[in-house]
Amino acid sequence: MNVFNARTWFLIASSVLGTVCIASVVLDPRFTLLPKPTSDGPVYENMAYHLFTGRGFWIDWQDAKWREPYELSSERDDFRAYLDAPPQSMPMTGRPPLFPVFVAIIYKLVDRGPTAFAMVRVFSALCLAVGCAVAVANAATVMARFEESGHKFSSWSIGIGCAAAIFLAASNRTLLSYASDFLTEPLALLLTQLLVAALLALTHSRVCTSPRRTSNRPLAWWLVVAIGVTVAGMILVRSLFVLCLPGLWLLLVLIGTSHRLRDATLIVVVAVICLSPWWVRNCVILERFMPLGTQGPITLLGGYCDEALAGGGDWQHAPEQRLRQTMRDNQAFIELPTDVARELMIVAESKHLVRVWIAEHVAELPRLFVARVVTHWNPYTGKSLVWRLLMLAGAIYLVVKRRPEAWVLVGLPVMNTVLVASLYTTGGRFLVPLYGILFTLSAIGVASLVELAIVRFARLR
Repeated sequence: MNVFNARTWFLIASSVLGTVCIASVVLDPRFTLLPKPTSDGPVYENMAYHLFTGRGFWIDWQDAKWREPYELSSERDDFRAYLDAPPQSMPMTGRPPLFPVFVAIIYKLVDRGPTAFAMVRVFSALCLAVGCAVAVANAATVMARFEESGHKFSSWSIGIGCAAAIFLAASNRTLLSYASDFLTEPLALLLTQLLVAALLALTHSRVCTSPRRTSNRPLAWWLVVAIGVTVAGMILVRSLFVLCLPGLWLLLVLIGTSHRLRDATLIVVVAVICLSPWWVRNCVILERFMPLGTQGPITLLGGYCDEALAGGGDWQHAPEQRLRQTMRDNQAFIELPTDVARELMIVAESKHLVRVWIAEHVAELPRLFVARVVTHWNPYTGKSLVWRLLMLAGAIYLVVKRRPEAWVLVGLPVMNTVLVASLYTTGGRFLVPLYGILFTLSAIGVASLVELAIVRFARLR
């Protein structure tokens, strides 16, 4: 493996993508403005504000100081969904905490205001740039390893593949749009790529380790801790990742050495230990075993409803809105003593509605699952189609060549797709944290096509 080559491509990609991503947010008209009113950004900003003021992980739409910049904004009417929301003041359990922590730190450094809003976007841009640069370096590393199995990539092929990955990342408008808002995707992408880099290192040790010398050694304790902490960080950024733990454990077993069961289990244990303070907090606040909080059961209603079935499997907000409106007219709901108790009542009713809908639409579930997958991976035209064909070429090449890296680079997207098919999709948003893997696959796909062209050209001569 040419480590210097991978490092070189990381530096090149970091420089190019850092410039592009930061320029993208700086030139965006929203650079110093509040989060986009049509996204979840104001929710995370509300959490960050209360953390910044010492209130902890809290949500409160009526707080006068939090509302002030929104009330004075030229987009005030666009924020009505939040400013006119029913009064609610309670500990937040429905959203993961890590991204608001970073935003609160920025508020501590420069105080909440236009400069802080701009710094949050720069932070997200850097997460995207570094995450995608790691993906390019991963591609260079994987292709350099092919020499060990007799399928060597030429330096030209590796260079063209990595350059193509940088171009795809730099020109991806969907990806860049996430840096201009207060959303978790950029940080999730960075952490996912760090995990991928660690898993690829494990696949290499599996192939290169001499059975006599080191195959009986467990993973170094620091590597177990590093991978476990990274997995915990991913879950603390996006709670949905917790559902990947069983699949990740299996993946670790498949790519491990003779101590694979112990190593995989220890990594999951480290992750759970890191997550336990947040999970215990949620259970104490809700007074029941709900470590992930209230968001999951409520949002699931938007995935199992008539609107989702008619909308290509995409998540819909209308069912939750209807449920909350109905509850506001429910006397038993009104008389509950706290907002936490009211939120739990909404959770219970949401679970009931989901169960009823599934029971009444069992025959249509396969169609719903397929529609979610189609929506999850769209669009299928223009540059997006070219990108998908290149990543597919890369995935096929790894599988055909029986490369151990396929367990990671193909296994994680497959796991993600199965998860989305089972829950709901949001127009491909759940795929964004895996964009780095897709850029890596695209680089390998381009390089494999270049190699094929070189071979064909040589034969014609």
